[in-house]
Amino acid sequence: MKILDYYEYMCELYESGILSKKTIVTLRGQLMIRTYDACEGYIRETRKRQGRLVYEAFERFVNDLRGEAVSVGPPPPATSVTGDGG
Repeated sequence: MKILDYYEYMCELYESGILSKKTIVTLRGQLMIRTYDACEGYIRETRKRQGRLVYEAFERFVNDLRGEAVSVGPPPPATSVTGDGG
């Protein structure tokens, strides 16, 4: 599944220090957890069928997110890339 490959790649970039956790959460946030939950059966079946672990980095990242408090309020206002508010 392409979305799982995309998330795995993002999480591998996080683990290698290229992307920050904050960046990933800002871009995808809770959608990653919901996607993992919806696809968990597929992931487990793929692991069983292929005889190897797949989507490991994605799973570790989601488990890490679950260990933190989840904000249920509206997202914070966007800031500019330059940090000057505009």
